[in-house]
Amino acid sequence: QGREVWVEVMTTGDPSYAFLGILGSEILDDVWLPMIPLIVLSLGVAMWSVRKSLRPLTDAATKADELSPTGFEKRFDAASMPREVAGFVTAINRLLERGNELVGAQRLFIARAAHELRTPLSVLLIEFSRINDPRVQRLEADVRTLSELVNRLLLLARLESAAPAGFESFDLAEIARETVPGLEVLAQQSGHRLSLIISGRSIVVGDKLGIRGALSNLIENAIKHTPENTEIRVTVGPGGGIVVEDGGPGMPASDQQTMLQPFRKGPASAGAGLGLAIIKQAADLHRGKLLVGRSSLGGARFELRISLQPRRTSG
Repeated sequence: QGREVWVEVMTTGDPSYAFLGILGSEILDDVWLPMIPLIVLSLGVAMWSVRKSLRPLTDAATKADELSPTGFEKRFDAASMPREVAGFVTAINRLLERGNELVGAQRLFIARAAHELRTPLSVLLIEFSRINDPRVQRLEADVRTLSELVNRLLLLARLESAAPAGFESFDLAEIARETVPGLEVLAQQSGHRLSLIISGRSIVVGDKLGIRGALSNLIENAIKHTPENTEIRVTVGPGGGIVVEDGGPGMPASDQQTMLQPFRKGPASAGAGLGLAIIKQAADLHRGKLLVGRSSLGGARFELRISLQPRRTSG
């Protein structure tokens, strides 16, 4: 008769799972769809909050990656860290403090060793030079070799304990002009031709004495391990690079990485095996590279490349 009526139907059980379908549809329409924007917003806020809270840890990881083997002067700011990791950061700072004390003790040992070892050896060489006797001359050669070994050990130890705080700005060209002439006599005595090419200024920031020692070792290695009448060429620049190349037999590719380790030397070498290790340590100290290859002269080519910028020292 045109009126609306309600018809109620009751079944025993739900064999076609109609109730579950209706319940799922109602949950999707009335619960999940309204919550999707809230879930997306919550995820975005959570990611932003986590990144912001962990940003001090990311900065600390970057600073830790910049630490050199002797860069224990840096400290991490525990006040800016999350409370859960502040204790761990404090422990790391205490570890760095102990490392700094150890490096300081090593530097003191190096200074004392330089005084106790180098001075007596120099006196012995002076006294031996006054005695004209074949036996004394052989002994003088042994003492000279020992003096050279001590000097190289001290230079290697100095490079290992050098700190960026002591770095200074200098020109690689000036270092070469001061070093190469002092080795010309040694080169001439062994029949080598030593030349220097300056390709512009190369201003770098680093350990001046360490770079001078590395260059000296590069040239001395070329003099000692190449035949007579071999040409040795030193090129400085452009940029922070020093190249020493010779016309000798060269270095096999299989021996290049091995020879960079301390006390590793070739079968025909009479040295102590420290020259290339010193050069490699100087490159590592300045976050540079030591590249070994084949020279255009036909022999070995060693390139010591140094960064033109100082390393960051933020604490």
